[in-house]
Amino acid sequence: GNWVAPHIRCLIARDLHLSEEDAGVFVSWVAGMHDIGKALPEFSGRESVASRTSLLYRRMREEGFVYPTIISEAHHSTSATPILTAFCADDADEDVMDSISAIISGHHGRPIYPEFTEGERIEKVDQQWRDAIQDLSNFIYEVVPDSDEVVAAVRRVGVTKRAQVLTTALVIMSDWIASTETLWGGGGGGGGGGGGVDY
Repeated sequence: GNWVAPHIRCLIARDLHLSEEDAGVFVSWVAGMHDIGKALPEFSGRESVASRTSLLYRRMREEGFVYPTIISEAHHSTSATPILTAFCADDADEDVMDSISAIISGHHGRPIYPEFTEGERIEKVDQQWRDAIQDLSNFIYEVVPDSDEVVAAVRRVGVTKRAQVLTTALVIMSDWIASTETLWGGGGGGGGGGGGVDY
């Protein structure tokens, strides 16, 4: 079913200069990308996380993923900013990329500030982590139909403050829905694999 009221769809589409269908593609792409900061060693290597996911932590070490000795306490939501800059920016204007990153960094109430991202540049991450992040990014583009073209279009115009707020709210809602099996049925999930994006 549809989770977004028609007037909200209209407002987001208007602000992004997209059709409502393409705006849904953008929102779905952002929802897919919003937790990509968890692919950095600073997240899964943190004691509070590693202790809850000990099997995954052990398997990743067995596969050769190297964790730094000193783990940053930066939040995964703000860690997505350097990832987007490295893998999704191409030649986009910095202010435009910030307008997109603000949605992702804000999904836990932490909008972009320099002190949150300082020292977390993705260029410092080992190649194996970079490859894994690239694979995840590629996967998100693959399972959200037409996201290449739609995200490229948004990168040319940026995201208005209103669209940032509305899209952040939808990302938070999608996170809650995805964590509540009775709401999405526990089946195949969202729009992966074809058939368009229904938001």
